[in-house]
Amino acid sequence: YGTIIFGGDVNKQHRALGVRLFLVSGFWFSVVYAFRSQIPIAMGASQAVQAVFLAEIVSTLSVQIADHQGWTANVCVTTHPVFNGDACNQYHDSLFATTVLAVIIGTVGLGLTFLFLGRFGLSRSVNYLPSTLPESFLACLGYSLMKH
Repeated sequence: YGTIIFGGDVNKQHRALGVRLFLVSGFWFSVVYAFRSQIPIAMGASQAVQAVFLAEIVSTLSVQIADHQGWTANVCVTTHPVFNGDACNQYHDSLFATTVLAVIIGTVGLGLTFLFLGRFGLSRSVNYLPSTLPESFLACLGYSLMKH
């Protein structure tokens, strides 16, 4: 999933970060499922859904960080790194920190949302979603996976 999240030549040095994010999240999913599930057999793992959404977030972040610095991120690939070393290091440090923070905020926010839905018995409201909504989501997900 790390190659999906950090696609392209510009962000390839962060692919190991993407792999680590998914390994750590998979570990914690498994730990939480094992100790908190009321079902005798519970399995948890990361899925490609998160990778597709994170890829879009990282793509947007990389463009905005480069724009904030006043240049395009492709400078780190197209020109010799010696000429742009400090700017490229600053770009990659900013992208790393912002991506990790976005993952933390998103995970906590989604966790609190599910906790709220479960605590107040609102999970039944999902049954009232029109069937075209999840079907559209799955179609979009399939398209995004094929694109990456």
